Amino acid sequence: QNSMRIQFTARLTTRPDRSKSGAARIATGRLLLLSWEIYLILGISALLRFLNIDKTIFDDDEAVVFQMAHDAVAHGLWPLTSNRASLGILNPPFVVYLFMIPSSLSANPLWGEVWVALFNTAAVLLTYCFTRRYYGRLAGTITALLYATSAGAWIYSRNIWPQNFLPFFTLLLLICLFRGVVERKKGWFCPAVVLIGI
Repeated sequence: QNSMRIQFTARLTTRPDRSKSGAARIATGRLLLLSWEIYLILGISALLRFLNIDKTIFDDDEAVVFQMAHDAVAHGLWPLTSNRASLGILNPPFVVYLFMIPSSLSANPLWGEVWVALFNTAAVLLTYCFTRRYYGRLAGTITALLYATSAGAWIYSRNIWPQNFLPFFTLLLLICLFRGVVERKKGWFCPAVVLIGI
């Protein structure tokens, strides 16, 4: 009995093999790539978000935000705020930093709209992966398809507006929270705080 107790406690105290967890991640990635529905979801999502993207809303807010990003790149500036909100307060500058990437390639704001559409297509993919992991393949497929084809989500997934990046970063936050709270894994708190700040 003592030897059985020693063996049992030894099993409890041993750390999990990291190579096995790495192999499990590779197997999960392979399983996702072999799932046919993921390509259907991505195709529908990309089609709706990129179709007629040059005809999306482009008003004062969109022009100001992209102009700030372009000026920051062209003149080597570090923006401390973004555009002024309708309440009169100044928005945080994170969105300007995001738009500095497409504005460094071209001064045409169309590429800013493409940038937003890419983030929102990635948000649909994250929705599928997150829901499938915790609720199953069928739930992940239905959720991602509903999100990809929702008219409200589609309208606000293409134009240059700070809040249109929220779905992507909100899903990253949910993934961090579930990793820490549901799976009880370490290393989730600091990324979650950064994502809340974003």
